Amino acid sequence: LRFAGFAGAVVALAAALMLGGCSEGGEPEAESSLGTGEPPHVVIVLVDALRADRLGVNGYPLPTTPNLDALAAEGINFSAFFSHSTWTKPSIATLFTALYPSQHGVGTVAQEGQGGLVTDRLGEGLVTLAERFQAAGYATMGVVNQVHLNPGFGFAQGFEFYRPRRGTSALQINTVVDRWLGREDRGDRPVFAYIHYLDAHWPYNRKLPRHRGVFGDGA
Repeated sequence: LRFAGFAGAVVALAAALMLGGCSEGGEPEAESSLGTGEPPHVVIVLVDALRADRLGVNGYPLPTTPNLDALAAEGINFSAFFSHSTWTKPSIATLFTALYPSQHGVGTVAQEGQGGLVTDRLGEGLVTLAERFQAAGYATMGVVNQVHLNPGFGFAQGFEFYRPRRGTSALQINTVVDRWLGREDRGDRPVFAYIHYLDAHWPYNRKLPRHRGVFGDGA
């Protein structure tokens, strides 16, 4: 099983909801409502700062996202999907816990203090999406290029393999994912993976010149 051929074995985030959701406390339940068949692999690929109106599947006329368009043609494209915050840290805390920012309490940018970084963190008493999948027998992994998702901030809860890869490209992140998928200790367990790219985020000045033909002068 390699990441390049993973899409055909992936079920959308809706499958995660079938596992009973997440909560403010209590132990994650091992039992799921996925049925008696073979559990599906579930992968969340998050492209940080990617504009929805620049996707071909959403009507953009230039060929910016052929692979995403092909994937959407075989699945479901949600036209109304909103973040619960304006920046990464509280938004992903909500994605991981299904709680509003006012409930999970994560919303402070890390600052350098005398003992290192000082910030709020995702509480250990909160049950995360990864913990739900882990309790259901899944192998869980996360690879992220996002400083706000540092494992020290609590975002590694429920992941048996969680690696921050700050400053790396999507292709480099995919290499880490591929290597993990090939590990023998994963066994034949189904996979829950969270992959976070930052390539579409600023700064853009060194990225655009060779892509003008695809994205146009106003990209």
